[in-house]
Amino acid sequence: MILLKWLSLVDFPKILGLNWETEFFSVWSPSGPFHCSLASQFVELMRNSLNDDFLLREEKPIVLDDYSLPIPDISLVKQRPDDPYFVGSHPKASEVSMVIEISDSSYLRDRNVKLAAYAQASIAEYWIVTVKKIEWFRSSKSETSEYSEIGVFTSDELIERSVFSLDFLDLSF
Repeated sequence: MILLKWLSLVDFPKILGLNWETEFFSVWSPSGPFHCSLASQFVELMRNSLNDDFLLREEKPIVLDDYSLPIPDISLVKQRPDDPYFVGSHPKASEVSMVIEISDSSYLRDRNVKLAAYAQASIAEYWIVTVKKIEWFRSSKSETSEYSEIGVFTSDELIERSVFSLDFLDLSF
């Protein structure tokens, strides 16, 4: 007689010998309707503000280093003149201007593990979007592994400031 055990997400890192707290390891279930809707709304609002040099990517991998290939909810990448849609390879961290994570049930991982990984890879701008606020993290142009500016937009401020014009983003790199 063979007994089968259902494994939880917590079991996978243990089996693979990874530390759930420090490794950028992810197994996830499909996103819920609210998560998908919020991501789609962000993409539509942002797409209208971009020029042709940038590409918005939804749930597509980016290369942080030789061992890390996260799939952010939204990434804003600088298009390559010879490969604008990244047919030959995924965008490298140096080609990623911004990452957005929609955080309904994943806030602690987004705020701790992913924040550190994106900062270490010198991703210039990282947003964590929740129902009530957007936390944003911005680095200076120097190569640092920490974000030098941190802020929060509440839901009310988003409406007042029309944050989706993206005028405040530095897209010069």
